[in-house]
Amino acid sequence: MRILLIGEMSNVHWTLAEGLRELNHKVTVASDGQDWKKYKRDTDYLSKGKMGMIRFFFKYIFSSSYRSFDVVQFINTNQLFISNYKFFNYPLFVYTFLFNKKVFLSAYGDDYFWVHACQTNKYRYTPFDSKNFSELKNEHLDYSLAFLDKNKQSDNTLMANRANGIIAGLYEYYHAYQHSSFAAKTIFIPFPINMNDLTYIPNKIGSDNKMKIFIGVQKLRSAWKGTDVLNKIIQEFAETHKEEVQVMIAESLPYAKYVKMYQQCNIVVDQLYSYSPAMNALGAMAQGKILMGGGEPEMYALYGETENFPIINVIPDKDQIWKQLEYLLKNKKNFESMGLKSRAFVEKYHNHIDVAQKYVSFWEKM
Repeated sequence: MRILLIGEMSNVHWTLAEGLRELNHKVTVASDGQDWKKYKRDTDYLSKGKMGMIRFFFKYIFSSSYRSFDVVQFINTNQLFISNYKFFNYPLFVYTFLFNKKVFLSAYGDDYFWVHACQTNKYRYTPFDSKNFSELKNEHLDYSLAFLDKNKQSDNTLMANRANGIIAGLYEYYHAYQHSSFAAKTIFIPFPINMNDLTYIPNKIGSDNKMKIFIGVQKLRSAWKGTDVLNKIIQEFAETHKEEVQVMIAESLPYAKYVKMYQQCNIVVDQLYSYSPAMNALGAMAQGKILMGGGEPEMYALYGETENFPIINVIPDKDQIWKQLEYLLKNKKNFESMGLKSRAFVEKYHNHIDVAQKYVSFWEKM
């Protein structure tokens, strides 16, 4: 098939494309590389500024570059144009249907249905609870709440209704769409991880006998992801155990530098308010790191996993987080076997070729 993947989130589309190419499909990834993250793509998608966006709109309409594909997949409903230019989204989505065979929508991040599910208590906790725990201003909160705007709700509903199918990449987003009128056309497919690019490294304590913890911080989303809360508790724990614990912090680094830094650690800290691991977390697990983040029973149930539960699950509760840190410190001798379980989980559910085949099967079925 000829496949066009539009937009990027944490390297999902590029990794999916790698799997699809292994299956002999012709794939084009169009994205902006997610700004400073600089993810790979085949062609740049969108231009910044008012005139840049207007030029891109007409380029999209009149160019043959976005036509005649068997499958087009949008990373989400808000990928095309944001803020003042959001009224371009639905017309371009409809245009895409006119000149391509099938068009699919991904549920990989913030959209109306997920925010609505958060606001109507469909989860035990959500990133919106950060306002109760964080001492920082939540830079992402207004952005997410904006999806409840009537125009965005309308766009999201119209696109979901028109799409041939919807693919959710995490438990959180699948759960949200199961509480919508589009449950029947929504499927959960795990995120793809290219295992060939991620070498397994035995997770061992170094000669200094310290448990090394890595925390990646996105400055503008620290409160939203809960890394500010986790960092504070972990720093306090490290201060209490100076001789046994070392913390390394990476702030808003490009992906390649981010990976290089966490490879020196035993434990990678992910998000506080998540129920399941996303791309960066899965990449760390594939390299034998112990993940401290979202690993709730609902997520394992969705996978169908009944034996291997490798993630050190954390919730917005200081005592629970502290106990998990104490558990890790007491089990340093088991880090290598725990890291092997991390790798095995990703190999079983996230191999990019297996995941790509699941996408192909769903695209063909719908």
